[in-house]
Formats: sequence, structure tokens, C-alpha cells
Amino acid sequence: MSDGPHKSLPLPRRWQDLAERAANRAFSDAEVSEAMLVAIRKEFGGLPIEKLRDAMRAGDEAGLFHDAVEGDLDALRIARPGDASWNALIDCSIDEIRHGGSGAEAMSAACEAAVDIKLRAASRQIEEHYLRKQGDRSAISMRQRLSGSRKAVDTATIACEICNTASRSPSNARIRKQDGLDDGVSL
Repeated sequence: MSDGPHKSLPLPRRWQDLAERAANRAFSDAEVSEAMLVAIRKEFGGLPIEKLRDAMRAGDEAGLFHDAVEGDLDALRIARPGDASWNALIDCSIDEIRHGGSGAEAMSAACEAAVDIKLRAASRQIEEHYLRKQGDRSAISMRQRLSGSRKAVDTATIACEICNTASRSPSNARIRKQDGLDDGVSL
């Protein structure tokens, strides 16, 4: 007997937990959204946000010299090579600079865009995995559950958390387990 397709999902455990909750109808939409929040917090936890913030602040002082800021932001990729979330955050920051943004507002908008990109990418990857492993019906159900959860997640709040914390540990966020007798399925 198999544990389900979420076990063979080629993503970190945080996203496997999300897939497991989304596939199981016993979990409410709020519980799936909670798992999505935990996954995204862990995804962006531990990133060197201070370095990004310093480069974006330099953009405030640079005035018209956005090319130098873009170069500084691009050089930050070395801090976490191969990290898709970090690269998305840098790409979104560069886009904000190119569109005339600077400072805290641009950083906040870049964080929000990066969170949205990561949520969509992870949702797509989970859906595609379920399509391969269990077929159309399961993939459609997974798409609907993840889409509903993604709409319930406030990306602006998560972006604010990411931007305003200096050094977060990715292990701070945890999915709340229901372990008491009174913590069963809500009626």
C-alpha cells in the first residue's frame, strides 16, 4: 500500500505536507491555507534579506544610477547559488528598480511578487506530479484546492514579514497539529 503521491513529490518536505493536506478532503480549506503559509515562510526563511535590503537602500541614494543598483542586486546571487526563491526575489527586485521603484516600497513589492511566483510554481509542480501519478481527476481536485488556498493567503502580509525580519530561521514556522480529543474535525 502506498502513502500517496505526496511522498514521491520531488519538493522539500514543507511542500509535501501541503500536498498531503490538499489531497485529503478531511482537512479544511483553512488547514490547507495554513500549510501553504508555513511552507512559504520556511521557503523564504533564512535568506540573507539584510544584504538585499542594503542593496535596495543604496538605490535610494543612487538616484538616477539604477544600473549600479541592478549590478549590486545581480551580484547577490552568489550568496545563495541555486536557490530558486532567492533568485526570484532578486529578479523581482531588479524588475522593481527598472520600473522606477526604490527603497522599502520597491523591496516590499519585490517580496510580494516573489512570494506569488513561488506559490504558483509550487502549486503547478504539485498539480503536475498528481497528474502523472494519479490522473486527471486527482490533478483537477488538487488544482482547485491549491488555487483556493493561494487566494486565501495574503501575500502582502507574508512579504511584509520577509522584508521586516533580519535573520529568520526556516524552522520557526510549524503546521499546527490537532492532537487533543476536542481538536477533531470541525462540524
